[in-house]
Amino acid sequence: MPANKKLLVLAGDGIGPEVMGEVKRVAEWMGSQRAVGFDLDEALVGGCSIDANGVPVTDATMEIAMAVDAVLLGAVGGPKWDGVDFSIRPEAGLLRLRKDMALFANLRPAICYPALAEASSLRREIIEGLDILILRELTGGTYFGEPKGEEGWVFRANNDHLAYWLGHSLPILVVLVNSERQAFWQVIITMTINEQKKGFSVLVPRSQPFDGTAREALLALAGRREGLLEQLPSYYAVLPPAVPVQAT
Repeated sequence: MPANKKLLVLAGDGIGPEVMGEVKRVAEWMGSQRAVGFDLDEALVGGCSIDANGVPVTDATMEIAMAVDAVLLGAVGGPKWDGVDFSIRPEAGLLRLRKDMALFANLRPAICYPALAEASSLRREIIEGLDILILRELTGGTYFGEPKGEEGWVFRANNDHLAYWLGHSLPILVVLVNSERQAFWQVIITMTINEQKKGFSVLVPRSQPFDGTAREALLALAGRREGLLEQLPSYYAVLPPAVPVQAT
């Protein structure tokens, strides 16, 4: 019989403990009814960890997280901790988990159930039937950009990311958003990369805001050329018939 998988349950704050309570029930059922066993350990993260330990996640919890087969996370944060210092905000625990565990991406399903269609800010005919899955990358400076004075921010990632991005058929941009909701960008190409022993870094300059002023530069990166709009119908021919396409 295979050994049990080891899980760390981090219920966290808000609805997290309620959700993780049901997750533990499912794990117990799998063990008793399907012979798929799990060894569960539990720890604190987020606001409850701040209350108990003064930090959003402890080093001891991170050691456990790095040793188990999977970490199950509930939720972090809430109004109670709005006034804590920025460096120990509940969300910092989540960010440390993502960074130290080198998580690549998360999956964000978006489903509109018929009973909830009227609750959306979008019209029913737009939102009804929605069923999509968003793959959200969590790599490098997307979360962990380092300030570099007036120049901008340093984005860091490893060699695997570099090989993937440089080999991609489309231009790859790094877009960083600061606390004032301002966005800045840089393209990942050979000239913008600074290679290091354990990866690479890219400077995202303050002189490149991700706004209307970037339009021409981004179009150039995308390979805009004369006559492109006239050629679009020939590209549409390879799309499935059910996909509506309109040039804008």
